Amino acid sequence: MAKGFAVCAALCALVHVLSAAVLPEQPQLLTQKEQVRKYFAHLQPEIDEWRRLGHPTTAAFHHKDGVAEIGYLIEMPEKVSLHATNYASNVFFYLFSRENPNGTLVAPNAQAFTLAGFNPKRPTKVVIHGFSNTIESPLFTEMLPGILENTDCNLIGVDWGNLAKAPFYIEARNHATGVGKIVAKLVDALEQDGGLQLEDLHLIGHSLGAHVAGCTGKDLKSKNKIGRITGLDPAMPLYLLLKSDRLNKNDAKLVDVIHTCGGRLGLAEAIGHVDFYPNGGHLPQPGCGLDILGACSHGRSWQFMAESAVEVGAFPASECDTQNDAKNGKCTNKTDGNMGLNLEYNEDGTGKYYLKTASSAPFDLSAHSRAEQS
Repeated sequence: MAKGFAVCAALCALVHVLSAAVLPEQPQLLTQKEQVRKYFAHLQPEIDEWRRLGHPTTAAFHHKDGVAEIGYLIEMPEKVSLHATNYASNVFFYLFSRENPNGTLVAPNAQAFTLAGFNPKRPTKVVIHGFSNTIESPLFTEMLPGILENTDCNLIGVDWGNLAKAPFYIEARNHATGVGKIVAKLVDALEQDGGLQLEDLHLIGHSLGAHVAGCTGKDLKSKNKIGRITGLDPAMPLYLLLKSDRLNKNDAKLVDVIHTCGGRLGLAEAIGHVDFYPNGGHLPQPGCGLDILGACSHGRSWQFMAESAVEVGAFPASECDTQNDAKNGKCTNKTDGNMGLNLEYNEDGTGKYYLKTASSAPFDLSAHSRAEQS
């Protein structure tokens, strides 16, 4: 019996020791809100800086029907896909040409592009949209016909609309770098197996698309550089601090920029070899009214580009050091360059150009002068 008591006592002691043992702490499951915050943690400094500067948290962007769509610039969605995004299945490439002005959806490899009519003897232009846009947006439907009229080229439209949907801008901003990598893979493939000469390549990106173009230039495996990148009012929201993600003059041999909503939806600072500031480069652009949310002024950049494609010598501009000098008549008062597709500029100058435009199409004031003289 004493032996039984001893065994019982030993078992009780063992249970006491085990119950007192420190069990490994179980990982806490994050709430959905915490998961979202973790997903966007790398952009939190940008969000904080945006708030610190007192910038608006909502804006308007042109949608495919030309209607302004509201976007939340720094607000996070309640839910995001927390697994790695399959960018390859959400970025689409369309090949246009004079022979095929309606375009064809093409698989992202050199063989498919060759079969679809890609001609390496022609220059190649790639157009990339921004937030809340798709291949059906006015950026493409209004600008591409003029480019093809101007230049016998391979014209590639990049549609990443599945990753750039409204209303949460932060999601599209987060995807822009990955989209740039996909475009870079196609460019590398066309150079290696499709006969593309990078010096004949011109990327044209609007808003977030400008930074996608920049990321494309950064991500190329080729030792060669893209010939030209044009940034059409490159997006400013969430690009104030992380400058490595955004378009800069190292991304191509020539980077030219058209600023039309600087300090609100677009960057105001000069980031290219050549920067044009029509009407000061900020909102409201002439004809846009108050344009409190910025959609009209932001869209003027691609409208100017579209018009420049069909007008020889369009948008003459004067070289100047600052906007104040331009306002005070301290510029050269002569044509030092031309803004747009048929770019002209002074390679030895400041790189900053100022000009005025009309409030409605045709926006090019020199076109009005020519019409009056005829």
